[in-house]
Amino acid sequence: MKYLFFALLMFGFMDNTVASVNDCVARSARDIWDSEPNPTVTRTAYIVRSETGFHLCIESTISTERLELFSIDSPQFLSDIVWSNEGMKIAFTVQDGNPVVAYEKVIHIVDLLTLEVARVNPDDVPVAQHIAWSQEDTYIAFTGYKSQTDDYDIFIVNATSLELVVRMGKYEENDMEPSWSSDTDMHFISFPSEDFTKVRLK
Repeated sequence: MKYLFFALLMFGFMDNTVASVNDCVARSARDIWDSEPNPTVTRTAYIVRSETGFHLCIESTISTERLELFSIDSPQFLSDIVWSNEGMKIAFTVQDGNPVVAYEKVIHIVDLLTLEVARVNPDDVPVAQHIAWSQEDTYIAFTGYKSQTDDYDIFIVNATSLELVVRMGKYEENDMEPSWSSDTDMHFISFPSEDFTKVRLK
């Protein structure tokens, strides 16, 4: 049923969900900032720059149907599209582009069934990057920066509740590049030692 719902949404049978689709049409190739196909290559998510800001859009690869999922005004901008493995959610980042304001890079998730958008970062983690979905989309791992400790650690959140499951890292090291080998097995690299750490969630 959920896939039927998404099919109806994607191909224009739910017109009231479509907002500002014209903003999803790039004026030139330079206005496309990021583009990623879903796991089955039936849809493409992309970020387009308009005169007022940035827009996260989705487009069918077998028709001309487009849908705007999220938008934000300049000087903030969007980046880092990462599809879930089942292709039903998209993670992306909202980044502060104004040098006068404190730097932030916040992960958001949009659910393609409900079109709801939610913040992922804990409030005390202003910068996040290196987004990685677990194999069955149960968890999201990312590298987070905390200004209080001036270091990078690995954070894992539940992809449904968005509650923090665990924060981990090596003392006096910057921990980055999380990657999953299953739905519960993850590894990351610490710098400058370049140690390789494996983690298994219970």
